[in-house]
Amino acid sequence: MNRHYLLYASVGMMRLEADGCIWTLPPARAALIAAENEVIVSLPQKLTACSVLFAPGFVAPPPAPLSVFDMSPLARELVMETRAFGNDSGALSDYAASVFSTLAKVIPRAVDIDPFDGPNSFADKARLEGRYGVIVRET
Repeated sequence: MNRHYLLYASVGMMRLEADGCIWTLPPARAALIAAENEVIVSLPQKLTACSVLFAPGFVAPPPAPLSVFDMSPLARELVMETRAFGNDSGALSDYAASVFSTLAKVIPRAVDIDPFDGPNSFADKARLEGRYGVIVRET
């Protein structure tokens, strides 16, 4: 895909797989997928997903091909607000542009510290699996 992809499940859970790791994505978390990166998404149950696609020129490149992070209340509300502006809503109003612009500024703060960067011990892996729902595979 030629867009950066913000993926969030407001209800239910999904599962993401990339680069040998598996993440669960409940409503407390979201994923930012950099443009042109492949991620496998599984939907093990009914869910309501909210996606926001950002043109690469609209936002800075994400820090990693896939970042899974805790959603702040502000980010959650901004994502929910974007539902009113679909592909068929025409040109963005000033308000809509402000919502997307604000969301584009809020998300990098959430992914600034990547807890999935290089687990190198059993304790680190257990902490990641317990707190973030990530499964680290040995390759």
